[in-house]
Amino acid sequence: MVNPTATAACVTEVGAAVVGSIAAGAAAVGATEVGAKPTGAAADAGRESGRPERPRLRLFGGFDLCCGPERLALPLNSQRLVALLALRVTTSRSQAAGILWPEVSERQASGRLRTTLWRLQRTDRTILDCRGRLALAAGVEVDVTTWARGARRLLDDPDAAAGTALPALRPVGDLLPGWYEDWVLAERERLRQLQLHTLETLSGRLLDQGRPAEALDTALRVVQLDPTRESAHRAAIRVHLAEGNFGEVVRQFDACRTVLRRELGVGPSPLLLALLGAGAAGPERDD
Repeated sequence: MVNPTATAACVTEVGAAVVGSIAAGAAAVGATEVGAKPTGAAADAGRESGRPERPRLRLFGGFDLCCGPERLALPLNSQRLVALLALRVTTSRSQAAGILWPEVSERQASGRLRTTLWRLQRTDRTILDCRGRLALAAGVEVDVTTWARGARRLLDDPDAAAGTALPALRPVGDLLPGWYEDWVLAERERLRQLQLHTLETLSGRLLDQGRPAEALDTALRVVQLDPTRESAHRAAIRVHLAEGNFGEVVRQFDACRTVLRRELGVGPSPLLLALLGAGAAGPERDD
């Protein structure tokens, strides 16, 4: 999953403007999907299986785009555009150009976008849909989308099976490590917060289902991801209280109080003190 100080990561821009024939090629992109159907061995494999290979995009742990066994090597600007559409779902051309190239003029940004679309067209894969607003082509599987769908299902459905949801809530790495643009940082923080809230909810569900060991493990995962998150400490303390492990309650409370004082200069909140009860775990004293 994602680290609180680096819950995922962003992009460096590479690519020079291409002139002449690129302009003509870019103009043809406008009303059609970027990319062509698989050919050669990939097409043969698709025909043998009875269905075409679906592109799979991984953003957790780094950008990785595959089609069957083939890994597609894209220029950095093409990666940035594909990642943006995977995270934002859809955007206009002017919005995409402004987000990806905010440091240049609108005309220059539009030119860079046309160049990027032209290069994507040359991959011989249907990756983008450029009819109207820009979007990923139908059928592209995105790990972030799959993970977020499972997380929201758990949050929205009180009857969702906690045990089956747990594997889906374990991304294999940070979001786009090494990418540091504002739009990536914003998406990384959004996913980090969704992950933390979902894991805390999952801990409570597991405890209600009579599975305290898994509930505690899940709560402590959140503590590890963000040691200053008091709600995660409260989730762990609830498990200890349910099992009558008051020594563990005291230790968790002391750990929470120490990190809050050291990192944030604050003490435990009234919510935590109320959970413990009057004097249950040695409420905070001003030494």
